[in-house]
Amino acid sequence: MTDTEAQAQPPGDAVTVAYVHSNDVAYSWHHSMVEMVGYDMAHEGRIIRGGYIAMRCGAAGLVEARNKTVTEFLASRDADWLLWLDTDMGFPADTAERLLEAADPAERPVVGALCFSQRETESDGLGGWRCQAVPTIFDWAHLDGGQEGFAVRWDYPRDTLTRCAGTGSACILVHRSVFSRIAALYGPCWYEMAPNPTTGQLIGEDLSFCARAGAAGIPVHVHTGVAASHMKRVWLAEADYHAEGISDTAALLKGGSRSMLAGKPVKVSVEWPEGLPDGMTAEDLAAAGDAMDAERGRVRAPEPEPEAEPAGSPA
Repeated sequence: MTDTEAQAQPPGDAVTVAYVHSNDVAYSWHHSMVEMVGYDMAHEGRIIRGGYIAMRCGAAGLVEARNKTVTEFLASRDADWLLWLDTDMGFPADTAERLLEAADPAERPVVGALCFSQRETESDGLGGWRCQAVPTIFDWAHLDGGQEGFAVRWDYPRDTLTRCAGTGSACILVHRSVFSRIAALYGPCWYEMAPNPTTGQLIGEDLSFCARAGAAGIPVHVHTGVAASHMKRVWLAEADYHAEGISDTAALLKGGSRSMLAGKPVKVSVEWPEGLPDGMTAEDLAAAGDAMDAERGRVRAPEPEPEAEPAGSPA
């Protein structure tokens, strides 16, 4: 798209990219940004027209940085859409286009990508923690004792648009009318951490934004077909190695894999309730498993047969 063509496009379908940064960013984010800008230039030029807002995260922290970004977006940008992309994320080059295709200013003004956070579940006894990937799709749940709060939707629908009560702000597209409607009710405090009225605990800044949107009657959606990565540190140990073995796809295709569960050896197999995949036999599946092993470099050359000793040699 030429500069003249970009200028001729209406600003309403433009997308302003926003991110809060320190002195460092993940390479996955840098790579993804370069790829996305290149994709945008070759297609609709929405980001070229909407520009970007890079907000340094100062001493006041993330909440102030996000609020200042929204204030600048409303005051100085003509684009109708703001796309948050945190600097520890990786995302597909067509993320802006795919989220915008799913979004609608009135019906779906907030659409997030499928992202995952990291939860430290328990101590590993060595000074580290066992970690778990957690989808950032949340429903509002009523708990025992009259308490309420955001609960993780572990079993989310795949490759579709799903409505939820909240999601994170690591990779999310928001229409400018959402910010205006929230400000009209609460003032320009979109990301101030709100207290849960039933527990007294503060809600994170991103879910606080979703809670205000929900209170204003603004729906929140997540597109599970647009998946992002999230750079995190983990502690790897033997238990993680065995856990990976349980889901060894190549071994399952060949009949089953062996692993450890609760300290005991187990054999894991797969069943096909509706029959094998169309056109494939058990031999075909095993061959596919062999190919996967070879691709991962797990197939070794056979050990050479020992040479037969000459007759009459000493024992």
